[in-house]
Amino acid sequence: MSLSSVAQTAMSGISAAQSMMRVIANNMANSQTPGFKASKPSLATQPPQTASLGAAPSAGSGGSNPVQIGNGVRVAGISTDFTQGSITAGGVELSNVDVGENLIGMSQASNLFRANMAVLDTTDELLDELIHLGRE
Repeated sequence: MSLSSVAQTAMSGISAAQSMMRVIANNMANSQTPGFKASKPSLATQPPQTASLGAAPSAGSGGSNPVQIGNGVRVAGISTDFTQGSITAGGVELSNVDVGENLIGMSQASNLFRANMAVLDTTDELLDELIHLGRE
């Protein structure tokens, strides 16, 4: 595993967090818009990279498991919740945005962003140390 693959994985998490925040911001901005339908992003893991296939057991060995390296996360899609919002006494349908659910999603996206930024910061520090060692 290289530092660049670690950075790429972290960047995929940052990109996913940004997408989550965009969807949540749109939901929150339209939470008072009559008839607005909330959206929700869904994340999926990227297909892993297979480093070794593993081996079946033999007479002298118990075999080995395959080794796979993750490639991060991606936004698999953004779905719209078409359930009906509350109806006012005047017959107007309100938005179906659940503000509490969106606040939790905002917190999750923020944590995802910060965790991946920490990975990038650590990767940067390791690279600086490697460069420093090469100059000695």
